[in-house]
Amino acid sequence: MRIHKFETTEAFIAIDLEGAEASSGPARWAKKILQGGAKDLARSQTYTYAVLGMKRGGAAAGISVEPEDRAAA
Repeated sequence: MRIHKFETTEAFIAIDLEGAEASSGPARWAKKILQGGAKDLARSQTYTYAVLGMKRGGAAAGISVEPEDRAAA
């Protein structure tokens, strides 16, 4: 599992399987997003794809900003 943190805003992406051809999953946006929850969500996506026979990894993004700052993020 890898966490990529963005430098320009309070945001990150949790990528479950680095060697996967593609990774996808939900993005969450709130005042405070915890990395632990995003990691769990990314892993859950990986398992979901595996059950469906899809060769892809799970990912989850978190954007931690106040509602009035969303346009800048």
